[in-house]
Amino acid sequence: MVCVESPAQLAQAMLRGYAAGAFAMDDGDGVHWYDPDPRAVLGPRGLHVSRSLRRTLDAGHFSITMDRDTAAVIRACAAPAQGREDTWLSPAFMAAVMVLIEQGWVHSVEVWREEVLVGGVYGVHMNGVFFAESMFSRPPVGRDASKVALVHLVEHCQGRGIELIDCQFLTDHLVSLGFVEISRSRWRTQLHAAMMTPTVWMGDER
Repeated sequence: MVCVESPAQLAQAMLRGYAAGAFAMDDGDGVHWYDPDPRAVLGPRGLHVSRSLRRTLDAGHFSITMDRDTAAVIRACAAPAQGREDTWLSPAFMAAVMVLIEQGWVHSVEVWREEVLVGGVYGVHMNGVFFAESMFSRPPVGRDASKVALVHLVEHCQGRGIELIDCQFLTDHLVSLGFVEISRSRWRTQLHAAMMTPTVWMGDER
């Protein structure tokens, strides 16, 4: 369990955790660290876009932005949904994430339908790694919007030289897009190499 006194302290602890290969979640009784084995990741050429998803992407029903409203994406990810009444994005955890937004570590892809936010994904960018934290979609108008957001995220990362995308745990949703599981030891080897590779996110020169 992580004991901190302020959102800023938790934010810094989270950054140290990412760099070491772990991540934090609030399970309702405080913030805990996780380092799963195996780990769900996507390599630089692993993205798979099905024909049906490609049709959705090409249909032009959605408009895509990046970092336009990261806070709104995070709030949507934290909101209760059918079959997911509780989430790990507690108010205390979200306060720390807001600190990371202000510091320039957290980025998002937003999916809009007629200026209504219907899907998105957010995460943390550090050197050659993007740690994807959470995503959401709002059916029926936002059907497949989270997949659309993730495809745009992956394509952006590949264009910026970000070689490794972490999604923590594998789901059917992620499998359909080409994510795979790797062992903890392999994850740490890839993480170490990617963390040694400086990359730029939309003019971010850190």
